[in-house]
Amino acid sequence: MNRSRDIATTSGSWRVPRARGPTTPTKGPAETWEAERLDVTRAALEAFAVAAQGGDPYPMSFDDMTHGASVAEAVVRSAASGAVEKVA
Repeated sequence: MNRSRDIATTSGSWRVPRARGPTTPTKGPAETWEAERLDVTRAALEAFAVAAQGGDPYPMSFDDMTHGASVAEAVVRSAASGAVEKVA
């Protein structure tokens, strides 16, 4: 049985292991729901505009923003290397 699959992206293809174990809930029936839609880009730009005009501060600190970018970069490196990568 093939336990991996290839995923093509704009930067190449990745071999991704398939999930192991059951694919159904372990307790109770599966539940499907849809979250309320949110235009994240619009919300971020509106929050930035308020902060730029002297209103409430932007809801995410610069340190949190740079940490988020570091995490995303580590995820990409991990996907490429197949190993756990340290967050800078």
